[in-house]
Amino acid sequence: MLSITSRIYCLFICLIVVAATVAFTDNQSNGKEIKGGTFIDDRDSATYKTIKIGNQVWMSENLKFNSENSSCPDFKERPCSKFGRFYTFDEALKACPNGWHLPDQNEWDILINNLGGNTAAITHLKRGGSSKFEAPLAGVFAHRVGQLLGFGEWEIFWAALEKPDTQEAFTVYFHHKQGITYHFNTKFNYFCVRCLKD
Repeated sequence: MLSITSRIYCLFICLIVVAATVAFTDNQSNGKEIKGGTFIDDRDSATYKTIKIGNQVWMSENLKFNSENSSCPDFKERPCSKFGRFYTFDEALKACPNGWHLPDQNEWDILINNLGGNTAAITHLKRGGSSKFEAPLAGVFAHRVGQLLGFGEWEIFWAALEKPDTQEAFTVYFHHKQGITYHFNTKFNYFCVRCLKD
């Protein structure tokens, strides 16, 4: 029969094993391992959190680089230092730092499918989700009327895909209730950018 000391020791070891198992499980989404890191943009010394989901490494923050055709409207509830700047499509194509790029539709598909598909993935990808992607659902900038729309409910990201013979490009809609959907939008609109490592 085990002594009290031995029983306490065995209980302690069991608790450690359980805690490690929970930590490992919490660090996965739909079977894909999640690993975090950081990246410093040499252009402006901005530091970004990064996250590896499956075989992809994403910035887990919206791009904040102040490029020529980006915009940072003065919305009190949406500071660019926290939620990122808005970019036209042409600017988005070249806004990511060296070693990173604007993801195309296929790369967005890989991310979303890794996390359960268009409906399920939004739970993992929005701020506070298990993937640590941290999409803040910080709205969109309606630049023609100077308004912020959908703050806290939805967000639109550019993808590196143009619609032939038009002035439209591919966008990825994140909506807190409807999930993730794809649409073409006019290239002159201002949307958010998430960079993917080359």
